[in-house]
Amino acid sequence: MQHRVPVVVCDECVSDGDWKVLMEQMHGLEFPPNLIVIAAQPGDNLWAETFNWGAYDLLSAPYSPAEIYRLVSLACDAKCREWSGAAAPKKPVASYPAVAGASRAASQQA
Repeated sequence: MQHRVPVVVCDECVSDGDWKVLMEQMHGLEFPPNLIVIAAQPGDNLWAETFNWGAYDLLSAPYSPAEIYRLVSLACDAKCREWSGAAAPKKPVASYPAVAGASRAASQQA
């Protein structure tokens, strides 16, 4: 029986290469976890690569315990919902008048 690990957190550089090696290995699992990459000073390329490769998120310094907890909790909840087949929660409706007005106008045209 395979244990399901919902989230893996790793540094952009690991002893055996980098986070992409880990990502490739995880894609071979029956239940691949969400990956959060940590980087002290990520450049634009790293931001683009992590999302293009399918990482859940990129966490950059400074690392606050509250932000780490929030991000890992969100990644865990998302993966557990995926595994259970539950729908993702709906995003909140915009509360800013300009955005809300634009949303209403777009829906009326459709």
